[in-house]
Amino acid sequence: MKIINILLPLILLLSAVNTPCEEIYRDTIDSCFVILESDKKWETLSVRIYHTELGECAVQESDVYDFLNRAFTKLSEKKPDVIYKSMYMGRIIEYPWISKFLADSAKACPCWSVVKGKAIKGNNHTLVSDILNCERIVNPFNEKLKLIGYRVAGVSVEKILISTGKPIKLPQWIDFKIKVPFDAMLWFKLEKMKEGTSESDSLKP
Repeated sequence: MKIINILLPLILLLSAVNTPCEEIYRDTIDSCFVILESDKKWETLSVRIYHTELGECAVQESDVYDFLNRAFTKLSEKKPDVIYKSMYMGRIIEYPWISKFLADSAKACPCWSVVKGKAIKGNNHTLVSDILNCERIVNPFNEKLKLIGYRVAGVSVEKILISTGKPIKLPQWIDFKIKVPFDAMLWFKLEKMKEGTSESDSLKP
C-alpha cells in the first residue's frame, strides 16, 4: 500500500509532463464544454466537445464559429512557435449541419449506393472526404482560420458510420430507409496562407 501511495503521485506527474497538448481556450456552449487544444509534437489543433452531466447539448453552427473566433484570437495572442499541419474536429455527429450535409449529399450523389451503403466506385473514405471538401463546409472555417494565418487545404475522415436502413435510433435528419454516411472522425488539413491566395482555391462549390 505504501508503495502504491508513493508511485501514484509520481505516475500522475509523469503523465502530466508527457502530455503534449496545451489548452488554448475553453468555453461553454449550451451544456457542453468546448475546448481548443494545441499539440506541438504532432503539429495539430483539436476542437473537443465534452458533454456534461446535464445531458446532451445542442451545438449550433453559429455557436461553433463564434467559439473559433474567440479561440483563434486567443491563439494568435500566444504566437505559437509551431506550424500546424491539421485540425482535428472530432465526430461529425457533434456538428449537426455537417452530418446532415453529408447524408443529403451522399443520398443525392450517383456515386453512392443508398441500397448497399457504400461508394459505387473507389472507397467510402475518399468519397466522404470529397463530399466535405467543398465551399459550403470549408469556407466558414476558413473565415476563422484567417485569424491565425491558415486555411483548409483538404479534408480526411476516419471510422465512417453509415445508417443501417432499419428504424433504429438515428439523428432526426437521417432517412432510416436508406444507407448513407452520417458520422466520422473529421480532420482538416491545414496550410499557411500565402499573400494573394484565395481561401476557396481548389474547393468545389
